[in-house]
Amino acid sequence: MKKLAGQHWATILFFSTICTLFIAGAFAIGRSLQADGLAVEGLDAGRQRSGNIASLDGGRIMLRSGKEALFGNAMIVYRGRSDDHLTFDLFILELDPHYAYERQIAIRKAKKGFRLGDQDFRLLTARESSVKLELIN
Repeated sequence: MKKLAGQHWATILFFSTICTLFIAGAFAIGRSLQADGLAVEGLDAGRQRSGNIASLDGGRIMLRSGKEALFGNAMIVYRGRSDDHLTFDLFILELDPHYAYERQIAIRKAKKGFRLGDQDFRLLTARESSVKLELIN
């Protein structure tokens, strides 16, 4: 009977140790994601990140070339303009925050409206160094 009780406490101690290690590991991983800026809980559409979005009046924004901006669950980086198209890198944070999907959008189409991630935009002006966009609801 005493041998059976000793095994019972050993089992409880073993599983308690395993659970403690699992919880500590999950906590450490969560903290490292927050430190890397990859945790995206509670982000609002158009939230600024490091001052890379210049908010203009009436739902208009300006994105600077090479700077990231968060919109919902996506990060967008404006890469520049060529003769007939704009280039953006789209990072889908829930899918893979380290992989950029390159999007080239014709300027003619961008003036009518386009979608990046979960946000709709309309082109106002485009330069090599920045782009002004209107947020469409």
